[in-house]
Amino acid sequence: MEKKLTLDSALEKIKGLETELEGLNNAVKSLTISENINVVFENLLQTMQGILQYDDAFVLFEQNSGQYIAYYSTHFDFLERTWDSKGIFKKVEAGEAQIANNVSLTQEWNQHIDLTQIVKSALHFPLRGNSHKAIFICTSNQENFFTKEHLAIASHFTPFADYALKLLEINQALKEEIIERKKVEDENKRLQATVIDNAYKEGFAENAISVLHNIGNLTTPLKLKFEEANNIFQSEKIKQVIQKLVEIEDQSQRQMVVDKLNTVINNDNENIKELIKYGLDQTSKISTTITSQQKYANLKNKVKTKVDLLDIINDAIFTHTAQLEKYNIQKICQLMQKAEVTTERNGLHHVITNMITNAIEAINERSKIYGEFSDKYIYISLYEKDDEFIFALKDNGIGVTEEEMKSLFTFGFTTKEDGSGFGLHNSGNFIRAQGGRIELKSNGRNKGTTCNLFIPKKSQEAENA
Repeated sequence: MEKKLTLDSALEKIKGLETELEGLNNAVKSLTISENINVVFENLLQTMQGILQYDDAFVLFEQNSGQYIAYYSTHFDFLERTWDSKGIFKKVEAGEAQIANNVSLTQEWNQHIDLTQIVKSALHFPLRGNSHKAIFICTSNQENFFTKEHLAIASHFTPFADYALKLLEINQALKEEIIERKKVEDENKRLQATVIDNAYKEGFAENAISVLHNIGNLTTPLKLKFEEANNIFQSEKIKQVIQKLVEIEDQSQRQMVVDKLNTVINNDNENIKELIKYGLDQTSKISTTITSQQKYANLKNKVKTKVDLLDIINDAIFTHTAQLEKYNIQKICQLMQKAEVTTERNGLHHVITNMITNAIEAINERSKIYGEFSDKYIYISLYEKDDEFIFALKDNGIGVTEEEMKSLFTFGFTTKEDGSGFGLHNSGNFIRAQGGRIELKSNGRNKGTTCNLFIPKKSQEAENA
């Protein structure tokens, strides 16, 4: 009979060990495969409940020194209750697991007297994280339920619970870091958007100034021609001839004067026709300039669309036609037949317009400082390489020194007497926002400049879509 009892006890012990081992395996699996820290604690609570056969369990986390709050529980009655550390909790904080077989005798449980109706005994053991403390509490509605064997089994799970707490800390730290990074990222995006918007407005203003300047170049000679035409209509010659005609009585002499008058009038008519033709040509150029710029006149039109680079380049070149003619600058173009990109039409037009303006001003600056020179030119080309188009503009103007090159794209830096320093800076900001880049090369003073604009065939947003 005694042997049978011993065998039964051994079998029961083995069964208990198997259950505990299975629980430990589940705990390990929970820690290694779960991506949700809440699931880790819930699995630990349920695993221990299956082994220790308690009724409920919950985890207290320290909020302030000596004050805890329940976040994880198998029963909602325990959740979000605040507990002050007194007798038993002090010992648990020191690292010693504690059993209370009559919870009504403990100070902590008397803080929540209503719970003593459903909890008669409890097992408390400490959890240690990297920077937080916690207490794991198992409960039973029976007095004297927990024994030293429960303590021994619970101690096997303590390292897993500690590790779960550390995971929770890491998880929380990562969340806070992600939130902080998101704030920084959002602020950077906001600042970048502000910079790009300012660059866009500056480009629009510079483009408007350039257009007005070119219209001025067209209207100035037109004004002179109109004054010439006005002088023809008010010609004293005709008045004198008519006056003389009235005074002449001899028919043959009168005819000679009439013939002379007809000659003067015919000559003036030819001059007037030429002036009218010139006026029409100039007003046509002004009208075309204004019409071409109306496509880029809307500051709100920043939507990225598929556009042909050739259209934008030709519009920008046409805008500067009067200036190129005025300063005797030869324009040499080598352009592809078609080059479609996805970008902001207005912004890119502003950048290219600014590049052409800079080239003209560089040539004029050289003439101003070092004297007039022949063979002034700007060479414009467009070609493709891999996933981008390259717009290149070369001039034989004043050039850039090595020292100036270091600061060219810096906000406010300019080599011009009346320059703002916004042009290249804003152009660089815009083209970088499109996923492209801008490069400037020069061999020094009076050796010209080459500006290369690298434009991706697809915008960054299109590639990420």
